[in-house]
Amino acid sequence: QLASIKGKRVVDVGCGGGWLCNALSPYGAVTGLDLSPAMIERAGQRYPQVRFIAGSIADCDLPAGSFDVIVTLEVLSHVPDQAAFMRRCADLLKP
Repeated sequence: QLASIKGKRVVDVGCGGGWLCNALSPYGAVTGLDLSPAMIERAGQRYPQVRFIAGSIADCDLPAGSFDVIVTLEVLSHVPDQAAFMRRCADLLKP
């Protein structure tokens, strides 16, 4: 199934330490996004092939339509405005 994302642009929202970003990196260009600058710094040291960004999906500087795939694990239950979170995810997806 992962072969279907080969060559795609992927963002992992709430990537934490970046383990999933690393696992996905053979399949495409991966960006990891997390609120914790410390986690992002460590993830970047471990997985230099992945682009990591510290910040919130709500106000990060990612252009609309820039990703083919969005992954978010164990994040939604921690988001106060889930509808806004999902709208922003949809905005980041390519049409």
